[in-house]
Formats: sequence, structure tokens, C-alpha cells
Amino acid sequence: LLPEPELLAALLAKAAEAAFGDKVKVSLALWTGLNVPLQDFGAFALGGQPGVELSSMCTVFAESEATGLVARGTPAADIARALHLSVVRRSASMLRRVGMEDPVIFTGGVARNPCIVALLEEALGVTLRLPEAPEMVGALGAAHLAAEAAVASGGGNTAGRL
Repeated sequence: LLPEPELLAALLAKAAEAAFGDKVKVSLALWTGLNVPLQDFGAFALGGQPGVELSSMCTVFAESEATGLVARGTPAADIARALHLSVVRRSASMLRRVGMEDPVIFTGGVARNPCIVALLEEALGVTLRLPEAPEMVGALGAAHLAAEAAVASGGGNTAGRL
């Protein structure tokens, strides 16, 4: 359970959007010759070896770093793992700043990425709980809040409609 869920959600959404989304775009440009579908990118990265670092969170500099690694012959899976690890380090830092307690539930589409899950569990020292459809949790929560607001404002009983 996490304190101040609104703050945590905002921080993680910002990290996921700004860091992971942009970096995936960069990495996809680098891997065009690999024919690795986006849905398989996390599994591909999970096969990478530790030791490769991408230090920049700035997409332009990360792309430059990744291009340099490609030019030096670094295996693509190792670069993909490094990309994931840079996002995980930033996300783990934000989680520690906000604070967390077991159980930690990982929601959103990124929770379907096995490399992010594995690296985040390692960085945090916890086993993440993953909902069956993690990408739907936000929408279900919004629907639940809307139903509660409708009932509270006299909009009728919405029980069972969700």
C-alpha cells in the first residue's frame, strides 16, 4: 500500500511517459533491423546482460549514448536492458521518495513488460503484484469514482453497472 496515491500516480505517470515512452521510441529507431515487435521488446531486453549503462534520462543524449554502444558492437539486447534499467532507476528513486509498503501493486500498460517488472523488483527488493489486466486498472478506478460521485450527487444507484 502506498501513501498519497494521487502523488505517486502522478510521479509514476510522468516518469513512464517522459522516460520510458520517449526511450522506447529512440530504441525502436535503433532496432529497426532487428524486427522485434514492441510487445516482445521487454522479453528481448530481459535477455540482455548487465554491465551496459545508459546514464542520460534526456532522450537526445540517450539516443547518442545508444548509438555509440551500437557502433562499438554492444549486443542489442544489452542496450535494450540498459534502456529499461535507466527507466527503472528513475522510477525506483521516485517510489523511495514517496514511500511504499508491501504489497506493491504495479498497474498500467508498462506492467506487461517483463524486463521492467524484473528490474523494478530487483531495485526495490519486493515482489510486485500484477493485476490480470494492468492496463485497465486506471479506467476501472475512474469508472468507480464516477459511479460514487453519481450516487453522492443523487444520480441514483449505479451498483452493478460497472
